[in-house]
Amino acid sequence: FMENLYRNPVETAHDELFTWLEEGNMPITEDGCFIAYKRVRDDYTSLHDGSTPNIVGTTVSLSSRDDADSNFRNECSRGLHFCSYSYLQSFSGARTLILKINPEDVVAIPADYNHAKGRAWKYEVIGEVPNGERFDDSQVKLIVSDEIIQGNCCVAAVRNKHQGNKQSDARRFASNKSP
Repeated sequence: FMENLYRNPVETAHDELFTWLEEGNMPITEDGCFIAYKRVRDDYTSLHDGSTPNIVGTTVSLSSRDDADSNFRNECSRGLHFCSYSYLQSFSGARTLILKINPEDVVAIPADYNHAKGRAWKYEVIGEVPNGERFDDSQVKLIVSDEIIQGNCCVAAVRNKHQGNKQSDARRFASNKSP
């Protein structure tokens, strides 16, 4: 996860993503990605443009990272939208998809709605919650359990390592500065 995260050129996305994972109690996969949700139209196209297909088993991407807005202050903007479980009630759509996202591909986590939604420039559609079924995030964790490291404690441990790396980098920078 950390290697993927540090390849993300949007530094503000590093801390934002930890907040999103913790507040949404979202799982990290064994290959260092994370699970998210997306609502789409009945024909599996994006709610925002009505034309971007989101088919289970495919990778959805924009032409480039620059096509997505990396400013977290912009609540609704350009990019491929995803959300945590808590935001699903605020997100309309006929179908609920399960996404796998590499932290490297996240461009912003807006602060509105308690950091419950985000934007990426690329993600993989790995599943669908059966239409009409009521579910909670623990059930979805079971659906994709072969890829998941369970629980918020894992996210907290990774965040602590991230904070430690940031402090070490700052100390190294300070010690390398000329007097």
